[in-house]
Amino acid sequence: MVVRLLFIIYDAIFFVALLFYLPWYFLRKKITVKALLCKFGRLSLLTEESIWVQAVSVGEVNLVSDLIKRLKEKYSYRIVISTTTLTGQKLAEEKYGKDACVIFFPFDMTVILNRFIKKINPKIFIAVETEIWPNLFFCLNRRDVPVVIVNGRISDKAYPRYKKIKSFLPYIFSLITAVGTQTKEYKTRFLSLGCPLNKLSVCGNMKFKYLNLNSLRLRQYLNKFKGKDSDKFIFLAASTHNPEESKIIEIYKQLKEKFSRIQLFIAPRHVNRAETIEKEIKKSGLKVTRLSRYQTGGFDVCLIDTIGDLAYFYYLCDACFVGGSLIDHGGQNILEPLSFNKPTCFGPYMKNFSDIARIVLDNQAAHRVEDYSEIADFVSKVYTDKTFTGRLVLNSGKVFKDGVKSLEAVTDLIDRTNFYKNNNSNYKPDRWLRIKNGYLDLLAEKEKTFFQKIVWFVLFCLSFLFKLIVGIRNQLYDRKLLKVYQPRQKVISLGNISWAGSGKTTLAAYLYHRLSENSKVKVTVLRRGYGEDEGLLLKDEAVSVVSSKSRKAALKKQISSDSLVILDDGFQHRSVGRDLDIVLLSAADIKRRHYFIPAGMFRETYPALLRADVLLITYKSELDDPLSAKNFFQEKFPGLKVYFADYQPKGFVDFFGKDVSLSFLMSRPLAACTAIGYPQGFFNKLAFLGIKPKREIVYPDHHSFKPDEFNSFADELLAQGIGVIIVTKKDKFHFPQNNGKINIYVMEIELSIEEEDQFIEDIKTRLDKPK
Repeated sequence: MVVRLLFIIYDAIFFVALLFYLPWYFLRKKITVKALLCKFGRLSLLTEESIWVQAVSVGEVNLVSDLIKRLKEKYSYRIVISTTTLTGQKLAEEKYGKDACVIFFPFDMTVILNRFIKKINPKIFIAVETEIWPNLFFCLNRRDVPVVIVNGRISDKAYPRYKKIKSFLPYIFSLITAVGTQTKEYKTRFLSLGCPLNKLSVCGNMKFKYLNLNSLRLRQYLNKFKGKDSDKFIFLAASTHNPEESKIIEIYKQLKEKFSRIQLFIAPRHVNRAETIEKEIKKSGLKVTRLSRYQTGGFDVCLIDTIGDLAYFYYLCDACFVGGSLIDHGGQNILEPLSFNKPTCFGPYMKNFSDIARIVLDNQAAHRVEDYSEIADFVSKVYTDKTFTGRLVLNSGKVFKDGVKSLEAVTDLIDRTNFYKNNNSNYKPDRWLRIKNGYLDLLAEKEKTFFQKIVWFVLFCLSFLFKLIVGIRNQLYDRKLLKVYQPRQKVISLGNISWAGSGKTTLAAYLYHRLSENSKVKVTVLRRGYGEDEGLLLKDEAVSVVSSKSRKAALKKQISSDSLVILDDGFQHRSVGRDLDIVLLSAADIKRRHYFIPAGMFRETYPALLRADVLLITYKSELDDPLSAKNFFQEKFPGLKVYFADYQPKGFVDFFGKDVSLSFLMSRPLAACTAIGYPQGFFNKLAFLGIKPKREIVYPDHHSFKPDEFNSFADELLAQGIGVIIVTKKDKFHFPQNNGKINIYVMEIELSIEEEDQFIEDIKTRLDKPK
């Protein structure tokens, strides 16, 4: 009753405030009659089930493009996008009008919201960045509609304001299902304001993504402003504020005297200032045109006075200054020009984008200027110094490596709300992925249903039994009560302490070739014989392989005594002695809870590393804090050598080894299909390269297609307009070679080990010791 009374008071205060603000909104042309009617709940939507995404303005509308695409691919619900500003609405209509319902965000009053929600019929509400609306959240909560905040942030400016209402915020946060923050710092701020820890996740910043352009419109602008005259040099001043434009005009006049082929494009942050800026340019004696009425003819300065076109000029420009940063405004988004690898500079006032500016500068992907004169120096350097320009272009790509992971983390966060659990959607996860995700849900630190608790208890009991058996077995070997065969050969053991997915097969091939270099010793990889695809992959890499169910028998009879043997997946195979134990752990393994199988993902837990000599942590790029991970293992296991590795895409080939270009694949609707231990690593690499599959398909590790099964699978993809499948090199051996239905391309990777020479030297030093 008290809570309801508080919301009645909130409604009254909001209504009074609205009466005062509406005239001001109309005077400033921030709202129209059509928008006002929509915000009061006048909608023509049918009550079809929807996913409701709230994107305030232009920045958020651009931000959600990949998320909207992913939501459309995964779920059959209608997408409803609401915006708060007129400019955001216009851009959303343009970008998503064909695929989604675009509306204005309603006033946060109960009587309006009830009507709104009935029309939209949301299954989930997704707010982009920090949108906190008490009444809306309360109304959605009463209907069991999950509320998710993605790309969450609390800026330096907003944080003190939120602290003033800190006593009220815990109740608001109780109405929210999940919050995905951009950084750990923002997570800490949400936590300090009363948001429960179990609702918070660090998902990364979705702004770290490449922009998508309409190819037809891009071609039109290229023809208009570049054409055949490739000598033009376009300097773009983007998202500028007063008085930045006047200073930029002075700088341009100086540059024009030095470089005759330079042109200036100005895109003010607020296009309603275009007329004032145009007059100022004319006063300076420069020829000016406006994009909205450009025909043909020469000009010095082009004024971009339209909404939604700035990204195209980021693509066209040769050098860029991002405004709002040389005045105490707080800066604008500097990632957009960098997404097109454009040399970019910005000023010191970036408090609204401080985390982005820090990452960009850490990667040396853009240049910070302290005053207007340094802009002229920057543009001159870009114009004349190809080395300087090339370095900026190269480094800009590094900034976006986490954008893919952020999108995956956000979609995973949305999935975990289970908003679609009772729907009749056509979307059904692949069976194996559904089983695996259900298993991982059991391991997660979250409240479980009664049935899940029963299943968990049974698995935990089995896990305890398995742990007991493993412990007894290890003790018997440690006390020499179980016999160990000591082979005549030198033996390196490669193994996991987790299920799979760390990259043992790739490391086995790598070590085979490195240890065979300039060596008279014959190197052989000894396998159990399980997983025929791995054996074929090793043979394809020209590796000498012996497969045997009894590795002891193979060492006695099949492999010569002067060989060096790499014992694949041999860490737990303690009945055979070895000279060196190398254990692999992936970044995903480190992030998981370390339960034993079958209630966890591990065969043995960390204390098993006491038996290891070398630990290789793979997929380093997916670790949040690699240095902390390395310090942890070195402190806990002082004698353990710790190294990092990653798997870098080399390129693509067809089924018979012929090279295929990246641009060829990016231009086609395709699926990514894999049956490896860590499928997400494969999908992450594709996304890093800019490949966006229409479907991501996972099968159990080592799964091979029977002909009839593959034909049915291929027919299903072809019916969806997908004629191309991308797989890993290991997956290549799962498919029929001449299927005649669908094109299969292989992503090739190479193993990159940090401190590679030291890693190999440590191995050789250990092997040189007498037995």
